Amino acid sequence: MKSVLVIHLRTIGIIICILVAGGAVWYFFSNTTPVLGTYTVERGNVTSSVDIPGTVSSSNSVNLSFQESGQISKVYVKEGDTVTAGEALAKLDDSTEQTQLSQEEAVLAAAEAKLNSLKAGATPEDIAVSQSAVNAANQGLVNLYASINDVAVTGYGKATDAVQTQLGTMFNNMQLVFQNNVDSQSFISANTKYSAASLALNNWQQELSTVSASSSNSNLGSVLQDSITYLNTVSDLLQYMSTLLNNNNVTISLTSLAAYRINVSTGISEVNLASQNLSTLSQNIASQKLAVAQAQAALDVTQAGSTQNDIDAQQAVVLQAQAAINNAQIMINNTTIVAPFAGIARNVTAQVGMVVSPNIPVLSIINNNIMKVDAYASEIDVSKIEGNAAASVTLDSYGNDIKFPAKVTAVDTSETVVNGSPAYHVTLYFTEPDARIMAGMTGNVLITAAEHDNVVEVPSSLVLDNGGIHLVLVQDNGKSIPRAVTLGLSGDDGMIEIISGLNIGEKISDF
Repeated sequence: MKSVLVIHLRTIGIIICILVAGGAVWYFFSNTTPVLGTYTVERGNVTSSVDIPGTVSSSNSVNLSFQESGQISKVYVKEGDTVTAGEALAKLDDSTEQTQLSQEEAVLAAAEAKLNSLKAGATPEDIAVSQSAVNAANQGLVNLYASINDVAVTGYGKATDAVQTQLGTMFNNMQLVFQNNVDSQSFISANTKYSAASLALNNWQQELSTVSASSSNSNLGSVLQDSITYLNTVSDLLQYMSTLLNNNNVTISLTSLAAYRINVSTGISEVNLASQNLSTLSQNIASQKLAVAQAQAALDVTQAGSTQNDIDAQQAVVLQAQAAINNAQIMINNTTIVAPFAGIARNVTAQVGMVVSPNIPVLSIINNNIMKVDAYASEIDVSKIEGNAAASVTLDSYGNDIKFPAKVTAVDTSETVVNGSPAYHVTLYFTEPDARIMAGMTGNVLITAAEHDNVVEVPSSLVLDNGGIHLVLVQDNGKSIPRAVTLGLSGDDGMIEIISGLNIGEKISDF
């Protein structure tokens, strides 16, 4: 009896050891990050679907409505007509949608042309055009510098006339005119400013005398800036004298005062015009220098050719343009009501010229052999479901391997509370009669929400999220290099579309 007990205890001990060891192995592997290894970037088809439960019910009719608002342009059936599955029944005026499609196609054509150009690289003609732009910009700058002397000489003439002609008589009699009319400080200031203006004119004249046809752009630029400074000195004198002459304490004869005021006003007008011309020329030179730099930069880019990043970025533009075309085509498709199954047209209220709103029935199809699926989508999923979207239905009775094709015929815009949560009723009809389908059966409905074919795709598990910036680890000579990518559609199979950032054949990994 004792030996039997010992044997049992040993057996129990062995079992406990096995369980502990197995638990340790399970813990290790369940808490170790799985390593996928390396994945080679390829093209594929990315499909996003909405998966919701549904229940089969029998129906001998379905109400049909437009997905968009608009004016009916065609009605192809009348009451009692027999129709086939997929047959067009009524159509809205789609001129706006067709125009949008044409515009998107033009955008795609332009994007593809640019992509092809980037791939081909710069042609000799492209380089010649860019070089011509550089030459033209440089010549424009040369012409502006060449005009500095003329503009400066003209400004000097205006300033000289303002000081020597317009103010000359006044300052020749300055003491006689003003000594009893203004305070001594103003009298001194006026003489000081007059002397400064006269000195500026002398210096200006000497600087202009050094200008020749061989003067460098640097020297001419100095002449331009100095001319502006000299002119500001003359302007300061004129403005001071204008204030002085308009002082109510001045009591010289009205005739002389009026004449002096006119002289000062004339001088101010001359100097202002000269100042404006010099300032405009200075601004034009600055702008032309920028134009030269931009033209040269464009030439450098043209000569350097396109980088892979440029090509990748343009490829993303092409994909976006194609997506816009797909969306425009969907909008066109939504302007037509098609029969979801074969049957007889009933309750045809649609008439040419009628303006209709979305989801308002305009006709019905009757067929006693048709079964439908009633499903309810959450508020998140319902936004992804389009009218006429293709779907497949699996029924619990037959398992997941047997799929029955169906099509969305209606999506309610008002919510229904199901099990305490808001949901939206989605109606689908089977597109092929099948005796195995019976009312009351339950199953799952997989509705295609979006599909992008022949796009760059990678496993979504290899995409890292770094504060909103999506990264992948690109393998380069045994090193993992983080690279930012732009994501597109997320697929049902764990794959995700890469719009830009990766090339076919590159390898990425999770380590």
